[in-house]
Amino acid sequence: MNSQLIAILEQLGFVRIGQLTYGLVAEIWWSAQRRQELVVTDLGPSCWLKGLKRYLIVGKESGGLIAQLETRQRHLRELASYLESHFAEARLSLLFFDTITTELSPVYASLLQDKGELDRVRQSMSVMRNQVKEVRAATQIAQESRSLLAAEESQLVTQLTELNQRQAQLSSQLNEAEALQEHFLRNARATVLVFTVATPLYPIATDDTAKMMREIQNCIHHLDSKHTQEVKQKLTTGHLQIHLRELDYPLLAYAIEYSFLFSPKEIANFG
Repeated sequence: MNSQLIAILEQLGFVRIGQLTYGLVAEIWWSAQRRQELVVTDLGPSCWLKGLKRYLIVGKESGGLIAQLETRQRHLRELASYLESHFAEARLSLLFFDTITTELSPVYASLLQDKGELDRVRQSMSVMRNQVKEVRAATQIAQESRSLLAAEESQLVTQLTELNQRQAQLSSQLNEAEALQEHFLRNARATVLVFTVATPLYPIATDDTAKMMREIQNCIHHLDSKHTQEVKQKLTTGHLQIHLRELDYPLLAYAIEYSFLFSPKEIANFG
């Protein structure tokens, strides 16, 4: 690959992360700051340049994890039709594996911790209720201390109300976590849906350093424009209720984490 082209890409903050060889050699460059990939196909006196930007489709931003999963599944066909009618070039990638362990979900670790906290809250509530009963009993006996005991009773009732609210919050979180865990185990697969937008191919002559710099910057700006004017305006608004999150490291890393390259269950089977 042209040494001047390499220097320009590195100057712009890109690092080489891989290479594809299908007759032609295509090198993949990644910018963590821009969250962009550039694919450079070396043709000798010239090269092709293509910019890629990828997003996780995460469903609704509100409504809980189960709502996100259901939204994503419910609107998938509608989303595909919408993408086809609004984007000149885009890609949907579904990564999954069908062997899964309970340890896969990060929610599972906090599940046990939340259960412990819920138990402690329930114990505190039991103690508080007993204290309230004692105060009320004492109020009936000691009429002369009614105001003092009433204040103590009011304080205990307030604390009990706060504990009730915390119990309701924890119960809701636990129910959601357990439902998510059950969903994963019942469907026996983990999935991640990735949406990719791309620029057209940019043909670049490699004998003019200044022109190479301009064309690479044009490609980067084109991708920035797609992100702002197309992806954000066409996908994150409207009736689809589909929300995206930019991939903060290259797609291959997500494939390793979420798909069949290194399935947690397969690794566990080796002991």
